[in-house]
Amino acid sequence: MWGIKFTTASNAGFITGLNVVFVPLFSVLFFGDHPKVASIVGVLLATAGLYLLSGGDFAQLNKGDWLVFICAITVTFHVILTGKYAPQHNIYVLTAIQLLTTALFSLIFTIARPGDNVVTSLNIFGEGYKQAAAIFPERCQVEFRFVDNPADLGSWESQLDQRTKLVWVETPSNACLFITDIAGVADVAHAEGIPLLVDNTTATAALQQPMTLGADIILLSITKFLAGNATVIGGAIIGEEALVEDIRWNTTEFIGSIMPP
Repeated sequence: MWGIKFTTASNAGFITGLNVVFVPLFSVLFFGDHPKVASIVGVLLATAGLYLLSGGDFAQLNKGDWLVFICAITVTFHVILTGKYAPQHNIYVLTAIQLLTTALFSLIFTIARPGDNVVTSLNIFGEGYKQAAAIFPERCQVEFRFVDNPADLGSWESQLDQRTKLVWVETPSNACLFITDIAGVADVAHAEGIPLLVDNTTATAALQQPMTLGADIILLSITKFLAGNATVIGGAIIGEEALVEDIRWNTTEFIGSIMPP
């Protein structure tokens, strides 16, 4: 932001775009990677194209140019280090959506069809309950079944059948802070081949990692504790690539649920 304040949009665009050039260059200088000929040609063409598109005058670099340049360098190292270390870990795909409620709607709309059902409890956030109790049953013919005793794994098991497409848990719940046994419910759901969704908004990944306990999908409100002070409004779904890509390209694309600026 400060960089853009002190320079022109064209200069900022050119300098920011240089991270495309810096990635292969820094990979050689700092990590000893050997670029392919196609990469070298691509770097040269990208540099020329960026300059021609921006039409920037770089005879004198001001404070804003240098600040934007520093940002381009940090983005470069982010890309390089992600590419270097990400393959060493189990990767799940995340899609960011405008609100938690929209993220939930997108997920259910993607995986459930008329006649299917979702099993959950009453320990879910208010707008989620509205979707479960009215929106989906009345408008999409997707039934939501609420377990009688969420502390009893048998209550979860008794609600499952061949049309159950998802088990949904919010723990700790908002606002009662009810704790549900993620690992236990995961075992019950997986025994029937059903994925488990955990709303991890209250705890965040800093205090609870549901996927290590058996969850298949994570639902988050970015607005709350994850952002820290409500400076960001958004929701997110984390899960296997096939599911998240289905949500991204076949649901959110048509309902306009993108992150606000």
